[in-house]
Amino acid sequence: QGQEEPIAAPLRAYAVAQLSPDGTRIALDIRDEGNDIWIWSIDRGALTRLTSSPTLDMAPIWTPDGRRIVWSSTREQANPTLYWQSADGTGTPERLAPGGISFPGSITPDGQHLLLSGGGNDVAGDEFSVFLNHKLSGLAALNDSVVDGVLKGRLQFAIADDVGAVTALAKAEQARD
Repeated sequence: QGQEEPIAAPLRAYAVAQLSPDGTRIALDIRDEGNDIWIWSIDRGALTRLTSSPTLDMAPIWTPDGRRIVWSSTREQANPTLYWQSADGTGTPERLAPGGISFPGSITPDGQHLLLSGGGNDVAGDEFSVFLNHKLSGLAALNDSVVDGVLKGRLQFAIADDVGAVTALAKAEQARD
């Protein structure tokens, strides 16, 4: 019913916390010791390390099915880029993006698209969508027409809707003056 409850997690340098889709675990970006991604099990009251890299792993998010974690890391290059791994810690981290600066934002409910930030503050272009057509996804290869359709269709519609709302508010404010 919307009330806060403290958890018994140890005192650490927590930077980001993301609740799993089923509400039983929390993916944590902990910025001490190894700067890694950890998983807090709410039911068990246990903290388990997901990543173990001498570099910075940060900004974890869950896939909608709760089976994988996506995060940014500097493990192969100076600029952070996207990786994912099974949330139970099995397997090895796999790189999702070819390079450049990228941070995960959210994943569509069907798990096929990832909204990301390219490190800039502009709302435009390729910074905002990468398709999770990784070899494990079973999706066909990405092509420019798909990206153009998403960016020009969905993003422009969302921006136009926001601009319309702001314009209506401005006109209502002017009418009061």
